[in-house]
Amino acid sequence: MASEDQDVTEAATGRPAWHSLALFQAALLLILIALGLRFTPPAPPPLSERLTALQSDAASAAISAAITDADTGRALAEEDEARTTRFLTLQAQAAGLQLRELTFRPGVSADGVRPVDVRIELAGDPYHLPIFLDGLRRQRAINHPLSVRGEGAGQRADFTVLLRYYRPAKQPLDWVATQLSEQAPDAVEQAPLLEQAGRLAEWQHFRAQERALVSKAALARLDVARALPAALIVMRAEGKPLAWHEATEPEK
Repeated sequence: MASEDQDVTEAATGRPAWHSLALFQAALLLILIALGLRFTPPAPPPLSERLTALQSDAASAAISAAITDADTGRALAEEDEARTTRFLTLQAQAAGLQLRELTFRPGVSADGVRPVDVRIELAGDPYHLPIFLDGLRRQRAINHPLSVRGEGAGQRADFTVLLRYYRPAKQPLDWVATQLSEQAPDAVEQAPLLEQAGRLAEWQHFRAQERALVSKAALARLDVARALPAALIVMRAEGKPLAWHEATEPEK
């Protein structure tokens, strides 16, 4: 929950308070890159002069390299969705299940991380479902089940599996150019570099969260691995519906 000070800042400026801090951090990052590539002046000139003096191509290349380094492949970026669809389809086939439908549903960002839920409709033998779920750990992107539901009996059942992936929470950065035009108009052409630096900050923040997300995923997999076998046996033998959801998440 935002603090009262942050609420006052947002009311006064019309944008979240962290935007101003992010602009400062991005400018500082670019300045450090530029100074490392060029020279260290005896007395730092004004911010606008330092931004104007930046070697745009070299700074952009340095930031791009840093983003590549920060992206470990554990996030499900938007451009990865098609590849993930193919992976899940092949995983269902390998488990002897029919994948009927797959839908991506990006959620609400929190603490710089955006959840991306994937709703999967499957059909087949209940005993094949654990094979599908266990195979998900082979994907590089962090993922874990949120809920598993099923109806049917014998060797034929229908399942709905909700998986969760994660990606950096991208914030709108179109305010950067406006801020520069007000505070450093001579350097407004460097707005794209500052926006790029902002994206780097988002990736670095996500990378710092990866360990906690991996631990969360491991706990969810352990929970579902313990809960499903007995429930699937009863379902296959008696037709009792299956309903499991992660303990720390509200059922959807």
